[in-house]
Amino acid sequence: MTTIAVVAAGSVVRHGVCRLLAEASSRFTPCGFATLAEMPAELAPEVVVIDWPTRAVDALVRMLPTDSRAVLLCDPGDPPDLGQAIAAGARGFVTRDTEVDDLILAVEAVRHGGIHLTADMLGMLTGDGERCHLTLGEREIELLHWVTRGLTNEQIGGRMSLTKSTVTSYVRQVRSKLNAANKADLTRRAIELGYVVPL
Repeated sequence: MTTIAVVAAGSVVRHGVCRLLAEASSRFTPCGFATLAEMPAELAPEVVVIDWPTRAVDALVRMLPTDSRAVLLCDPGDPPDLGQAIAAGARGFVTRDTEVDDLILAVEAVRHGGIHLTADMLGMLTGDGERCHLTLGEREIELLHWVTRGLTNEQIGGRMSLTKSTVTSYVRQVRSKLNAANKADLTRRAIELGYVVPL
């Protein structure tokens, strides 16, 4: 079992992330704390998921137990300095509005000693909001065509001969490339960037 501590000032975030992690894998044992000071000395979690204001996160990460690794839930509007956060000991970076699957990937990567950075986080940290829109492939543009027409992932899969889970992955990938928070935002960005003509 992997022990995961969730440290967040907000009770809803703390309990919500713990619940999501527990539901995502029977191998996770998540427990929540409002501060690191609340964490018992005998508890040495492998991964600590931290939701904290950017200005204080470096100092917080430095206070982690020696064998713990940190995954940061970052504010999309105020991302941390990547170099400083890594120097402090953070190894995973996801935004607060990330998909649950991405959070699980981050926890698993960090647990195994890796570094995990979601595509949307990379765009924010580099300050390049338009970073990837020129690299959309034909299938991704076709996907945008159907998304902007309001089709569900299952319906899109039928049109494009893809499974629903593949469409979900495609949508997530294109959202990251266009820096879109959700499907509505993706539709707006697709129109703004000229990939589709508004109906």
